[in-house]
Formats: sequence, C-alpha cells, structure tokens
Amino acid sequence: MKGHLYHYDKIVIGGDIRAVLFAYYNDLPIVFTQLREPVFYERFRWSLDLSSLGIKNLAVSLSTPSGGWSYGIEKNKIWRHLLYILSMAGRVPMSDKIEKIRVEKGNILKITTEHSRLIKFSFDKLVVFDDHNVEGYPSLKVINDPNKVYRVLDWMNVRSGMNHTYDMIEAGDKFVTQIFFYPSERIDGDHKDRKDLVAISYLTKAELDCFEYSDTYARFKVCDTMKEVGIRGRRNGRDPRDPNKYKYYALKVEASKREIVPLPETDFPEISEEKDNLIIVRMTDEEIIEWHYSGPTDKLKKLSSRLWKL
Repeated sequence: MKGHLYHYDKIVIGGDIRAVLFAYYNDLPIVFTQLREPVFYERFRWSLDLSSLGIKNLAVSLSTPSGGWSYGIEKNKIWRHLLYILSMAGRVPMSDKIEKIRVEKGNILKITTEHSRLIKFSFDKLVVFDDHNVEGYPSLKVINDPNKVYRVLDWMNVRSGMNHTYDMIEAGDKFVTQIFFYPSERIDGDHKDRKDLVAISYLTKAELDCFEYSDTYARFKVCDTMKEVGIRGRRNGRDPRDPNKYKYYALKVEASKREIVPLPETDFPEISEEKDNLIIVRMTDEEIIEWHYSGPTDKLKKLSSRLWKL
C-alpha cells in the first residue's frame, strides 16, 4: 500500500452532518480531520420528510415555560447512523485516523494519519464542507471577518435547582438565546429529573473578547432566567410560620466549560461555489435533504432502512 495512489472522481471533505448527508446521497467517499457530531439538543423540524434516509421522522414535544414545542428526531442519531452506513459501504476510507490533509497540484490529496503515515489520493473534484486542518488550497482559507458569528455553548453544572419539568427555555437575546436541560452525567443511575444545562449564545469575535459576554456573565443570566420561570433551588425544610409550605435554597449554578464553534457559511445566496476543481457547499442539512441531492443508491438506502430498524 505504501506509495499507492488511490483515485476517486469526487471526494467529500468534512465531518459535520451536512458532509455526511451529502456523501450518503451521492455515494461518495468522505474524509475529515475532525468529527463534528451534532449536540444533543439539535433536532430536525418534525415535518421534515426523512424517507430518503429510510427513516421515519417522529415528533417529540419538549417542555418549555410557554408550553410544549414540537421537534423531530435528534440530528446526532442521524449523523451516527449515516456515518456507520458509509463505513459499512467502504466510503470512509481513513476512518477517524486523519491528522492533516494537504491539497497539491495535479489534483493530489495527501493525507497524514495520527501515526505519521502518508496516504495519497487523486481526484477530479473536491466537495468541501469543512477546512479544519486542510492545507494547500488558497480558496479554502477562511477570511478573518470581525463580524463572523460563532455559536457559544456554555456548559453548566446545577448544584441547586436540578429538579424541574422544563427541557428548554427560550431567552430570546443573542447572548444566552436558549437554555437546554439534560439529565446530569455527574450522577450515576437513572435520574431524568436531576438536570444540568447548556446555554447557547451567538457572538462575534469582538464580543467573545469582552468580559460582559464571558461565561461568568452567562451564568448570571442563566440564573436570572431560571428564576423568572419559577425554577427554585433544592428544598430547605418547611416554613416554621406555615408548615404547609417549603423553604428553598437559592439557585446555584457553576460554569463547567465553554465551547466556541464557528457556524457553517450557509447564509449566502449561492448554495455552492465552484472554483477550479473545488466545490464549496453552503447548504444547510435540511436543504440537502429536501432539494439538493442526487438521491441515495438503492444499496445505501436499503442498508440504512434495515439497520435503522434493528
């Protein structure tokens, strides 16, 4: 295998759900330096037809202060399922072992693995969704736009105030836009009623450098929002003045970690940009499913349908 040159007509570069969907629909090989599994709260809309994936979309109601909100299936389940299907079909040639990708003249793709092995591919077209650790193509370089928006995930441990019925709170502002609750992973056992949270914000690079948008301020805003919807800390015995009422400790929330994720460039009028042998795709995942695909091969669709039912 050393020195062998593998050839594909088209190769997909990217590890997010859009790249996986595109590779599945077009029966193409996919390579990536970073897997981007969707976060647990990311779901397709409940009305989206997923029959082309061999999957039935099921509506789920999430509890919010304003009532139940209907959503579809979790995107991370689809992402894992399709990546497994592509692997079974031999369309993930390097698995998750890639450290670096370099595009060279003559339509050559040089891939370096985690053990410094070098694998070469030749191609006619590259379909790019993510250029993380991809070198050699000037048009792949991201412009340093100060107005570029990042999705910020502030993961927080709830020390007092874990027990409530809500799955999500819509806060509305770009700083702490939404709060999603999930069963705490810090506690062993089945405890769906004891929840930690993640707060979602959408901030520019300049805002990320401001203390007013730090994880400390995010924690303050999360606590205020939880109080506004009636979430209280854990019980602190009965009220001596009224034994029928309980007293409660104050809410206590601790910042755990902050993740900063660049958003995919999907808000351009063009759904894709083609330059030389490079195609940069700017479609959303739902656009790929609904409109812009060639259709999966019968082999992949049957494989997906059968394995999804297992």
